[in-house]
Amino acid sequence: MLLAWLFFDLITVLETHYCYRPDSLPKRILSPWHPLVIGLTLFALLTCGGCRFWLSRMRKTGWALIPYLLGLMFTWFTAMYGVFVLPEYFLFCQGIAVVFFFAYFPFFVRFKQPAPPPLPV
Repeated sequence: MLLAWLFFDLITVLETHYCYRPDSLPKRILSPWHPLVIGLTLFALLTCGGCRFWLSRMRKTGWALIPYLLGLMFTWFTAMYGVFVLPEYFLFCQGIAVVFFFAYFPFFVRFKQPAPPPLPV
């Protein structure tokens, strides 16, 4: 899990550093309540938050990699929204991505403990 987290985090940092150009921002400025901004924000919050919630309900660590990797992938998508789709909202998208990257940090991931075996009668 730590290697996957480091991989997605490093990819995000490198793509942000090398692909984002603040001097080439488009001249359009969207209003803060533009439907595209609201939709992308809700999509990011629901998918990343939903995968994190699903991950906290898992009991088996092998199956937990599915929501973990999906959540990391959607967190990476959220960071890339600010680089490629909406460069005007670069800091907003990066802020959401940072919050979710910390939520998926392996130290903070706890699995639901299995139920204790029944007592013999």
